[in-house]
Amino acid sequence: MISNHFEPFTRLVAPTLAILVVTATPAAADRDMLAWLTVAMLADAEEGGEKQKQEEKKNKEEKKQEDTPKKDPAGEEKEKPAKPEEDSKKDKEKEKEAVEAPKKKKPPPVFHLHDGSRISGDPLLETLSVDTAYGSLTIPKEDLVRVRFAEEEDPELQSRVAAAIENLKSEEFETREQATLALQGFGAPALKKLRKALKSDDEEVKTRAKKLVEFIEEEASLTQNPEDEHSMPLSGSDDEVVTVKFVIRGKVAERDFSVTSKYGDFQLHRKDITTIVFQEFTPTELEFQVPANHSAPSNNWFVSKITLKKDNPLELTARGQIHLHNYGWTVGPAGTTNVGQNHFQNFPAAALVARIGPKGKPFLVGANFKGKANATGRLMLAIAYRGGSLSGSFTVKASVKPDDDDEEQSGKDKADTKSSAKAKN
Repeated sequence: MISNHFEPFTRLVAPTLAILVVTATPAAADRDMLAWLTVAMLADAEEGGEKQKQEEKKNKEEKKQEDTPKKDPAGEEKEKPAKPEEDSKKDKEKEKEAVEAPKKKKPPPVFHLHDGSRISGDPLLETLSVDTAYGSLTIPKEDLVRVRFAEEEDPELQSRVAAAIENLKSEEFETREQATLALQGFGAPALKKLRKALKSDDEEVKTRAKKLVEFIEEEASLTQNPEDEHSMPLSGSDDEVVTVKFVIRGKVAERDFSVTSKYGDFQLHRKDITTIVFQEFTPTELEFQVPANHSAPSNNWFVSKITLKKDNPLELTARGQIHLHNYGWTVGPAGTTNVGQNHFQNFPAAALVARIGPKGKPFLVGANFKGKANATGRLMLAIAYRGGSLSGSFTVKASVKPDDDDEEQSGKDKADTKSSAKAKN
């Protein structure tokens, strides 16, 4: 047989060559030999043609299979692998779309005022200055999360409070009653001096001051939304500045704020502001103190900065001591069952309890709690003790794992935000 390498040539020239050889050769034997050779060459040519047709048909079928999307075992079609140049083109198109796509604009900061109103607007400042015990800090505006101002005391009002407390020790019953009514009317601004009056040597002053503190605290819990901490006055003398990295206690240097909004420009004085919320930012781990005056039976709950969604994994650990002055005892976060009359919803007396949101079902924290949030809202804590005098506090560490959506957004926020607070020299 003739080699396959010569098959194309053989198919073309074999017929012509056979005719020429047969007609040009005189000898009969030679003619017979050449005729046989010609027949063989023609047979080879025909066989080679069939093979080539089969090869071409096979190649077409293979190409057709390559162009047809393959199916996985489940019966679904698999996408055809993209060529490198196609991948590169798609990547460039995506990059172009990302650049051209408009970025979502952040909402403007919200100013919460003492009268309960809220105003949205952008303060015309690049940085915020805070004087602390360790020096002065300058915080870039983009790093600010929230600023809460300490309530400034009105000197004239405080003089009237002091005079009313002094009248509580009057020998005249009518004078004592008028002073009590006046102090009730002063409300929260009178609490600081009334708490000091609890240590008075005069039993009449001490008794009336105790009732007044309980009355004012209960009134405040009924009129204020404990979950809206932005509207609640900050106790103490220091302002609180929350950044994306840490919390600062000190005095904000700025006294007035020029604000621009879509409705016009205006001025706000810090004495009219309770809180400025620059951006929403929910921490996933925080440590804070729950003072003994936060009583669950009195509905005076400590509102933490942890916001939970139902079924979020939650872990709380607590340490510290609470002093039960009526009994002369000291207890830890687990409380005590040795007190029969001061329980709250069958929890151990003076135990640390929590709830989620103002209508959430209370649950025992004790020294350690690990479980899932039973509701959606702000984490709130208090001491399960009804009546009696308490002092001390519990230090609580709260850890919460956000759901997948929150975790993804938190990661984006952290990647997009850089803290650059610098200390002034």
